[in-house]
Amino acid sequence: CSLFLFLTEDIGHRLTDDTFLASIFAGLLVGVGLGLIFRTGGTSGGSTILARLANQLLGWSIGKGMLIIDILVVVGSIFIIGLEKSMYTLLIVFIGAKAIDFIVEGLDEKVAVMIISSCPEKVLDNITSRMSRGLTVLDGRGGYTGQNREVLYIVINKQEIVQLKSIINEVDGNAYVTVHTVHEMIGHGYKASKTNA
Repeated sequence: CSLFLFLTEDIGHRLTDDTFLASIFAGLLVGVGLGLIFRTGGTSGGSTILARLANQLLGWSIGKGMLIIDILVVVGSIFIIGLEKSMYTLLIVFIGAKAIDFIVEGLDEKVAVMIISSCPEKVLDNITSRMSRGLTVLDGRGGYTGQNREVLYIVINKQEIVQLKSIINEVDGNAYVTVHTVHEMIGHGYKASKTNA
């Protein structure tokens, strides 16, 4: 990396003189590049190895690990590069961390959906037949009414949420639906646990 930075230093021309704009795109491009490396199971050495270890041992997202490590580095270099450049660097680091998480996790992001309906069997049948997805049926009880209800639980790709909502609205427009982002899935058919990573 250092070699090619040196060899390409005088190639091309500066795209912009706006430091703020350059910071945004620097963070985005670096984040996408590192995200692709992480997504294939690699690292680029240095702090990325620590971020990978934090992901496996502490359960942090890789972007979060990179962000924390890079913040420590930037804070330690304030007296060398100055406050203003440090602030721009923090902006690059933050945008890069978000881009890394989007590339590594966002493309396959899962959501967990809980559905409470007055006609759960009909909702279940429509989802299984039209989306070819399995659901888990949980026994629930209303805290205020005391009535027993079946609660449907399903984990799907984020891209499928629009179709799921459409199906639920067609069957029961008054259904109570909650959607939660899933950060990790462990078990048969899902990602391996940290001890096996």
